[in-house]
Amino acid sequence: MLKVRTAAGRLAVEGNACRRGLSYAQEEVLNPRRVLTTTVPVVGGKRPVVPVRSVAPIPKESIPQALSELRQLFVRAPVKVHQVIAQSVAGTGIAVVATWPVLAIEAEEEVQREKEAG
Repeated sequence: MLKVRTAAGRLAVEGNACRRGLSYAQEEVLNPRRVLTTTVPVVGGKRPVVPVRSVAPIPKESIPQALSELRQLFVRAPVKVHQVIAQSVAGTGIAVVATWPVLAIEAEEEVQREKEAG
């Protein structure tokens, strides 16, 4: 079991079986980061949303702001895999990209969809 303690302003890590455990524990305590995954609405697509993810882990404390920014967005179909959806989310300099393609619906299909929606 990995244990991390702080003593006299320093981190003490115990129980790591390899160096990777040491660096993981230090990062998790000093600068926790996560890959952000969510969905963004698609206009004119065969799917209503496209799944997206950050291209690198972002600071954990930036996740609420990043999600708030992404909630403000929508993309127009077609959407390609790895298409950049946001250049720099929450001021981190880290891009958010699509992880699944979304094809555009044809004009007739869109008219039919609007009729069905009411």
